[in-house]
Amino acid sequence: LAMNEIRKKPRFPFPRYPRGWFQVAYVDEIEPGQVMPLKYFGKDFVLFRNESGELAMLDAFCPHLGAHLGYGGKVVGDSIRCPFHAWEFGASGKCTAVPYAKRIPAKAEMKAHPIREINGLVMAWFDVDGEPPAWEIPKIPEYDSEEWTPYLRRRWQLRTHNQEMAENVVDIAHFKYVHGMKIVPQPHLVEASYPTLRMETKTVMETPMGDVEGILSVECHGFGFSTSRFSGLVRTTVIASVTPIDD
Repeated sequence: LAMNEIRKKPRFPFPRYPRGWFQVAYVDEIEPGQVMPLKYFGKDFVLFRNESGELAMLDAFCPHLGAHLGYGGKVVGDSIRCPFHAWEFGASGKCTAVPYAKRIPAKAEMKAHPIREINGLVMAWFDVDGEPPAWEIPKIPEYDSEEWTPYLRRRWQLRTHNQEMAENVVDIAHFKYVHGMKIVPQPHLVEASYPTLRMETKTVMETPMGDVEGILSVECHGFGFSTSRFSGLVRTTVIASVTPIDD
């Protein structure tokens, strides 16, 4: 868009949810046989791990009479059973059994959503247009390394949009006034190649032993997953998973 067109476009409300991979759970939060209701992207979903260990995320409501499978739904073999009339659905969303019927209705199907178990996270692909995954989330080597501590997990719920969170990466002024850096850094590397944004900058932190210089390297994959690697004081890797809940 030309700059005059950009100025005319209202910043709020943002038009829709961004596409990409978004964290919906931690891998260790759901074991075989467990069911978890989810609400993201303004929609209800059900996450379940079947008895074979396969994880699946489906739209929450049964196509029969609309029961929410996340509340009272049970894993039976490789399927999840609806609590209302015991219809069963596999990881693909296809109905696998109707216990009191001679045949399975042809249209008995729930929408299944692409998910990945990576870096100890359950990542779900969301695209408002229903397109399949266009890229993959990279493996983080620190996660499986004995040289690194396990995750310290934190959760916050914010009234904001993914775009606002992503813009934080290149907001150089806030490093000094929010995070206590001694300087307003000037990034010496900014690379944007869809869907990845990379930024690297020098850091200077004041300590009782004097100023300590380091490097901050940030890598964003879409609007839902980023890594920030700090060197200098203590080598630290921060993973930020920013998942839209509703409008």
